[in-house]
Order: sequence, then C-alpha cells, then structure tokens
Amino acid sequence: MTEHRPTHAELAAFLLAEFPQNRCTLEEIDEDGSVVVAHPVGERELRPGGTVSGPVMMTLADVALYVAVL
Repeated sequence: MTEHRPTHAELAAFLLAEFPQNRCTLEEIDEDGSVVVAHPVGERELRPGGTVSGPVMMTLADVALYVAVL
C-alpha cells in the first residue's frame, strides 16, 4: 500500500479552505516532508521596537509543523 503525499497545490488549497483566517502561505514543500511557510509582516504584526509579535511567530511554527505531519 502506498501512502499519498499531498502536493504543494493540494496543501495550499487545503489551508485556504480550512483556515481562511490564516495569513500564512505555503512557500515550499520537499519530498522529505520539510516545509517553508511565510507570513506577511506589516505594522499590525509588529511590537514596539519593530519586533515581530509572538502570536505571529507561534502561528508560523504551528502551521509549519501541522503541514509537515500531514
């Protein structure tokens, strides 16, 4: 029995359909299961001093790990 690995397009469509509030984008997925996820950073994602907010960083980590285990 072979295991179906979702394609980049399938995973991107899945994320968009199931998590429309999510602003992360799936940039790259390798055959070994590693992924690159991006999140746009603008004024509303920044804390004083210009650092990216913790919730944005945790969202990136959560989405990347979620996609990696699919």
